[in-house]
Amino acid sequence: NEKVAKLVLLDKGKSSQEFIINKKTILGKSGDIDVSGADFSKSICEFSLVGDKLSIKILQDGVFLKVNSGNTLELETGSELKIGDRIFRVEI
Repeated sequence: NEKVAKLVLLDKGKSSQEFIINKKTILGKSGDIDVSGADFSKSICEFSLVGDKLSIKILQDGVFLKVNSGNTLELETGSELKIGDRIFRVEI
């Protein structure tokens, strides 16, 4: 029984489209998920589903994540954060 995740496209806060994420799913013009009307490049990011863990690999600049407070994310050298109108780069 293989787990499946969904990526939900929001329009003014409401669900407008849903996309199924399998083991490996690419979002972008030449990928598994191509949102009609969106000005996407070929491969923007890759989602990986292993068990019940979903991860994202950023393949292009311009992907921003909104994270719930209280959650912990792993950062590495080169990671950039936008806080308010300031951008920070992580160096470890």
